[in-house]
Amino acid sequence: MDHHDRCWRRRRRVAPRADPAHNRRVSSWGSYSFLYGPLLALAALGGLALVARWASQTGTSLIEPPARQGGAEEYGLMIPVASPTSARASHEVAARLTAAGVRCREVDTSDGPRVMVWAEDVAQARAVLDSPR
Repeated sequence: MDHHDRCWRRRRRVAPRADPAHNRRVSSWGSYSFLYGPLLALAALGGLALVARWASQTGTSLIEPPARQGGAEEYGLMIPVASPTSARASHEVAARLTAAGVRCREVDTSDGPRVMVWAEDVAQARAVLDSPR
């Protein structure tokens, strides 16, 4: 055996043997598989653009706007029974009505503070407020 044969055999022994489990076919998506990555990226960017456009629209917010202060007549089924001059007086009137079993709300209207009750409780609320403490 000459020098060339010994080097050749040594190289063959050092090289790893191919494992049959690694010799499978590579899956192919067709001849246009090089386009799938860029098309997927464009679709993702388009989706993000649609979400950004939806999120930046005005007038279609999912967040409720702050409550608008209205006049005493703009509170639907509730009727004002007292017009106190301060927040403390409003609390006192509301406490008297609540102690008498009348459902009431303290409302800060554009006309000033008001104590309001439901329409069916107006007579009872006025009787409580007209009676001496």
